[in-house]
Amino acid sequence: MIFYSNAKINLGLEIISKREDGLHNINSFFLPIPTSDVIEIKKDLSINEKCLISYSGFLFENNSDDLILKAYNLLSKDHSLSSIKVHLHKNIPIGSGLGGGSSNASHMLIALNQFFDLNLDLKTLLKYASLIGSDCPFFIYNCLSHVTGNGSSVKPITFNMPRCYLVIIKPNFNISTSDIFSNFCFDKKSNKSLVLSDDINQWKNNLYNDLESVAFSLFPELKDIKIQLYNMGANFASMTGSGSSIYGFFNNKPSKKIFYKNYWIWEGYI
Repeated sequence: MIFYSNAKINLGLEIISKREDGLHNINSFFLPIPTSDVIEIKKDLSINEKCLISYSGFLFENNSDDLILKAYNLLSKDHSLSSIKVHLHKNIPIGSGLGGGSSNASHMLIALNQFFDLNLDLKTLLKYASLIGSDCPFFIYNCLSHVTGNGSSVKPITFNMPRCYLVIIKPNFNISTSDIFSNFCFDKKSNKSLVLSDDINQWKNNLYNDLESVAFSLFPELKDIKIQLYNMGANFASMTGSGSSIYGFFNNKPSKKIFYKNYWIWEGYI
């Protein structure tokens, strides 16, 4: 069984408050985007491990933290799952703010539900996803959604997303989410509320990412990328999540060439 695990971007990110569990309450709009990892699973009763994973593409520093394995182990506690081999081809870079790991986990839950005929309903899949990570429930719905709380409160929304050209640029360094939040100061956050307007030209006025100021001060190159996207004619540009990817929305494919070398770049109509 082969399936695809897509990425997301944040259309705005407001940090509301710090929680007692150490996480943060947020307000954001999550948009799925058509760049994906590829995952293959197949039964193999000859292996000693219950879930044996191999990799290609972008590689992990610590494979034991793989959320795919966590998804399998979580389901196997409640259901009888036979041994499987999994191959993950990573197209979504690690530490990019694009939600690749969370997407892998949620799509794995959905795939295992089908693969083993578990007949789990949406509510149950969401419960399992929330136990893996705060971004995981979004990928169970996998549609434009209003995301609040610690990230696990997801409300799909009806929205006439205009057809536009999206460019995502990730420099050749990662950002630690914990480092960004440890340097975040609530005194410097925006006092505006996020508004997702039908007019993409209004997004620059109504959408913002509270974590940009921290990330840009630690990594000025990110601010330069955002400025470059606006210079190329973007209607709206922003950092997604805690970085390190910066994206820009355009009416059409920009005529100005993207000059960054050795960076991960994805672009296409959505």
